[in-house]
Amino acid sequence: MRRLVSGRDLRTRVSFANWTLTLVTAVVTFALLVLFSEHGIAPKWVTATVGTSGVFGYVLYVNRESLRKLSFWGPFVVCLIVHSALTYAVLQYVLGGVRKISIWLCLPILLAEFFVLLILIKRSETFLTGRQEKRVLRL
Repeated sequence: MRRLVSGRDLRTRVSFANWTLTLVTAVVTFALLVLFSEHGIAPKWVTATVGTSGVFGYVLYVNRESLRKLSFWGPFVVCLIVHSALTYAVLQYVLGGVRKISIWLCLPILLAEFFVLLILIKRSETFLTGRQEKRVLRL
């Protein structure tokens, strides 16, 4: 009975789900790398794709309680479109001659982008709904 009350099984399932998500992400990243290289696409686009999906996927994971709200999805999609357009412009025009970009070089930028996205989405959601809600981040 104590085990049912303490929620120990729930934590085990959440931990298993987190590790499963990590493993699936690694497999998808490898598959993208192989698929892109077979078609002659530069590895910098794999880095951009993995970075974008990682950051926005983690924003979805952190905001999983808000996934049913339209006030969350509006700013999220706008941020995704703006991010994709800016990433394309930078990789195509600024870094046009570069073929490879390491994900390790992009990690500080992606981390900063993650926190900026959290703030932008939260402020946009507050602006759209007119309600000031406290949100606890469960990472």
